[in-house]
Amino acid sequence: MSAELPSRPLIFVAHPDDETIACAGLLQRAPTSLVVFATDGAAPGLGGERISGSLKAYSDARFQEASRALAHIPKTSFQRLTKPDGSYFVEVHLFEELPEAATALSAIARSFSPDAVISHTYEGAHLDHEA
Repeated sequence: MSAELPSRPLIFVAHPDDETIACAGLLQRAPTSLVVFATDGAAPGLGGERISGSLKAYSDARFQEASRALAHIPKTSFQRLTKPDGSYFVEVHLFEELPEAATALSAIARSFSPDAVISHTYEGAHLDHEA
C-alpha cells in the first residue's frame, strides 16, 4: 500500500535549507507547493555577521540561495513569515512571538489553501524547530 502524496502542500520550516533537507522529494513531486520560512535565518551570535558583514546581509544571502534552489522546482514558491510591522522573526527567538507567528502563518495558509501542512518534528534540540 502506498501513501498518496499531497498535491498542494504547505511546507513550514524554521529557516532556509530545512525545506531541502526535509522535503526535497516531496517538493519535486507535488504539482504545486509553497514553502514558508518562519525566521530570518540569521541567528545572532553564531558568526553570520562575520561571514557576511552583518546579520541582515547573512539573512539576505541565505534567502537568495533558497530562492535560486527553489527556482529549479516548477510551481514551487516561497514566502517568509512577517510581523505586523513587516519585519521578520529573528532566528532562535521565534518562541517569544508565537501568537504573532501563528497569525501570520494562518493568513498565508488561508490564502494558499493547502491540502497538507508539513513541518518539523519535535527534536528537543532546536528552539525554532520546536516553536
